[in-house]
Amino acid sequence: MIRKIRIRNFKSLRDVSVTLEPVTVLIGRSGTGKSNFVQALRFLRDYLTKPDQAVQAWGGWPRLLCATHPEDRGRLSFHVEFDLPSLEGTCAYELQLEFQMMRPQPRVTFSGESLKFGNRVLFAQTGKNWTQEPGLVELPSPGRAVLGLLYGIQEVSIAHTVLTEGVGSHDFGGDVLTRGRHAQGAETGLSDDASNYLTVLGAIARDLGSSGPMREIEAALRRLNATVTTVQLADQASRVRVGHQVGAEKVLPFDISQESEGF
Repeated sequence: MIRKIRIRNFKSLRDVSVTLEPVTVLIGRSGTGKSNFVQALRFLRDYLTKPDQAVQAWGGWPRLLCATHPEDRGRLSFHVEFDLPSLEGTCAYELQLEFQMMRPQPRVTFSGESLKFGNRVLFAQTGKNWTQEPGLVELPSPGRAVLGLLYGIQEVSIAHTVLTEGVGSHDFGGDVLTRGRHAQGAETGLSDDASNYLTVLGAIARDLGSSGPMREIEAALRRLNATVTTVQLADQASRVRVGHQVGAEKVLPFDISQESEGF
């Protein structure tokens, strides 16, 4: 999981550091940056996947850079500390972009990138120069984000997967579980708006070799409602039904639309 993240000059976030626990709740008045903190994680994920497309998809740099920066130039940066699955140790990844507020478009240039695993620097670059070369015979050109281009180094590969496919940044609408139409495709997991939840849940349910994820979902729901027994797809995987214990030996199934919005 992500342990700590520092964000500088992303939207309304001038310089914010947050230490994360298994459950972290952000509380504050409207407009104080709660959504922007979550969106910063989503933007970093998208940028490390396809940088140019990510910037355009987010509406361009004017919508991404901090509009209240006191000077006409600054640095957009992300520092993320996280665990690596199957490896003992913590990674620290940093990405830095320099910007200059110009009209009509800001000028944004790559400034630096680094990845540490424990006390070991796996690679680091500043501007267009390597300050710590990765242990590869053939190196990609510095001066751009290369986390996803360093093939053959296990820790780097896993770190890239964690920060791209391993980051879910979801914004669930209140009616997401009761909409009539749902997006298909679960190759990259649950979509940001959860519109493909039926497909994802179906993939989990059909994985007979691993019942763990479904049991974890049911256990989490039992913490909200102790009567929950099962979560199952029904009607040719077009809806979800939740079983509730009634008395000692009987179960009453409810359609997901009959549950509370919080549930």
